[in-house]
Amino acid sequence: MNDVRQSRPRSATFAVALFAALYIALTVWILLGSDVAGDDAFRPVKNLGYVATAVVGVWALRDAFVRGWRDLRARPRLTATVVLGLALMGAASGLSALAQLVAPTGGANQAAIVAEVLANAASPLGGVLFVVIGGLVAPLVEELFFREIPFGRLRRRLPTWVAYVLTCTVFALTHLRGIEEWPLAVLYAGFAAALATTYLLAGRNLLASIAVHAVWNTTGLVFLLLTTTA
Repeated sequence: MNDVRQSRPRSATFAVALFAALYIALTVWILLGSDVAGDDAFRPVKNLGYVATAVVGVWALRDAFVRGWRDLRARPRLTATVVLGLALMGAASGLSALAQLVAPTGGANQAAIVAEVLANAASPLGGVLFVVIGGLVAPLVEELFFREIPFGRLRRRLPTWVAYVLTCTVFALTHLRGIEEWPLAVLYAGFAAALATTYLLAGRNLLASIAVHAVWNTTGLVFLLLTTTA
């Protein structure tokens, strides 16, 4: 009986570690893949990587979803934190706009986003995949990695303020395409802080931060898709 009990924590730890390793590998591919393999291979591998990482992450951290759903049903007012989270995301976006007025970026980040939109909008299926992966799957994966693990699983080992600093820094760095885009760090660090605050205010409810992240991303991507291809 004791052996069975000991094997469960070990298997759970392995599953979480596997998810983290997959996400790190996926991030490296997103940053370097198009230069190494070209766009034709980059997008399919990225999409498959997101789906595979999401499947492993949901399985490894499935108890967070169960707990989040149970808490949401017991305290429906938690949905108010989603509205607050979206407001915080808007505030971060506003601060970033002010930062770029002071120190404009070269536009490489936006140009890369527009290029990806155009490439995916070549077909209806591509457009749908673009929104599903970027608006739903990617937020789920990032919330598991940047919120549930550091603020949830590691909360007894990692002080909250340290988790804030680490996640905001890493989240910002992984979304920048060059040192000249440093003003955009305000945007992405602000997003990370807003999502972490949502997660904590909701009682470490993963579903709350996923909802905020997914709504924000999906709205933005649909807008880009419609305006860029119009």
